[in-house]
Amino acid sequence: MVSRREFVGLAAAAVGNVLLTGCEQQSEPQETPAPVEEEQSESMSKDRLSGQDGKDKSDEQASQDDGDATDEEPSAVAAANGELKGPVLVAYFSRAGENFARGGNEWLYQGHTKTMAQDIIWTIGADEYEIIPSVAYPTTYDECLTQAKEEKEQDARPDIYYDLPDVSAYNTILIGCPIWWEQEPMIIRTFLEGVNLDGKSVVPFTTHGESGLGSVPGNIQTFAPGAMVHEGYTVEGTEVDESYAEIVEWAQGLGIEPAEEEDSAYSWM
Repeated sequence: MVSRREFVGLAAAAVGNVLLTGCEQQSEPQETPAPVEEEQSESMSKDRLSGQDGKDKSDEQASQDDGDATDEEPSAVAAANGELKGPVLVAYFSRAGENFARGGNEWLYQGHTKTMAQDIIWTIGADEYEIIPSVAYPTTYDECLTQAKEEKEQDARPDIYYDLPDVSAYNTILIGCPIWWEQEPMIIRTFLEGVNLDGKSVVPFTTHGESGLGSVPGNIQTFAPGAMVHEGYTVEGTEVDESYAEIVEWAQGLGIEPAEEEDSAYSWM
């Protein structure tokens, strides 16, 4: 019986072999506008704004960069406390490629958020929807950093490659993403505005450089006002691989019974 970590390791090795032979860096969707995924962890965040990306910015500039981030989360954000019910969908955005890491950037064949999302999915028996952009983000860190900043300043809504899921049969939606410029990537807002989350319980989870959940919970409530946004969970991107036990413990602590196969409302694989 292959363990989850062994499976991920084999998968990563397989992807690596493909890359080394000169093919594109993706699996299924990657022959079209296959999005490379990762986590600019907090690359798009405050630690990167302070100059680690080679672009020193003043406090005033950093404040402008964070202009539409919400510092205070609305009162609707609450702890789950066993109130969550299945079926559950885990929707997430992740990016591979060159990624921020302390002491020097690293190359990821699979984004940190995707690894975290899969840990959660396998723990609670949830369905999966990966948010893949129609046009892939740059694989290089600095180029992606610049594009993410431009999208934020323009209040952009990047297109999603696949049709959005029908969430009507789900009671709980977990939404995962890296933190870019102290908030969610703008493609998450494309998702939030494209599905009907009225009456749904929504739980955010993020990977980051040092800004935790950023303004994600409050922003989700803003762009999905009919949802009940619960307290989220975050892991530093470079520590995801070592945080498997903690991620599983958090997912189990949500109090959601694994969905029975016949109850699975939507499957994205």
